[in-house]
Amino acid sequence: MKKKKSKKEIKEEERINEERSNLFDKVLKENIAESLIPLVNQLFELKLESQHLHQIDESLYQTIERRPDLIRKIVIDDFSAILHIEFQTLNSKEMHLRMMEYCTMLIRKHKMPIYQLVIYIGDKKMTMKDGYSAHNIQFNYNIVSLSGQSYEDFLQSEEPEMVILGILADFGQDEPKEAITKIVEKLQAISEKNQRFKEKPVYNKYFIQLSILSKIRDLQPLTQKIIDNMALTFKIEDD
Repeated sequence: MKKKKSKKEIKEEERINEERSNLFDKVLKENIAESLIPLVNQLFELKLESQHLHQIDESLYQTIERRPDLIRKIVIDDFSAILHIEFQTLNSKEMHLRMMEYCTMLIRKHKMPIYQLVIYIGDKKMTMKDGYSAHNIQFNYNIVSLSGQSYEDFLQSEEPEMVILGILADFGQDEPKEAITKIVEKLQAISEKNQRFKEKPVYNKYFIQLSILSKIRDLQPLTQKIIDNMALTFKIEDD
């Protein structure tokens, strides 16, 4: 019989999950901002270009303040809309209510259509609702799990921020070691083509982020070992 967790153990587990979630969010927010266009185009099969996205004020003030993970304004010819993206490392029973709250606040502030997307990166099966329906209220938003996307799709990109997300995608028939090796090799290939990525601070940054995100799938020891081996080989060849 499974031993029931004490309140202290539950509280400590919640604290650790929150710390992990904050760390993953930090990495994702930084990377998604850099690879937003190819990521959105891949997930939504759109054809957005850089001139279509514009920075806007992301804070939402009312009786309470909400700070969405990422917001951009889309402008295509005469059409304007708000793109809102949230990242989730854990399933939330109230995610649909939270997104509905964001939606009404965004509409009230910007007075334009809202496109919402939740990107789930957790290691457990996604169970969150993608909408809310009751009486005369009907609300829906888009939700996608990266584990349902092929990691090979992310390897097609020349943006390191996109390639890194492959660690959270579906490895298909490939073993973790094979998939992670391909991801690391792709990052090295990008650095060889672009001198900026080969510079030590930038080069190390992406491997550190890859290692951090691999924790979500309990693959950090293997990922770090592959990174270390690859980095040694790369250094020897460079010398």
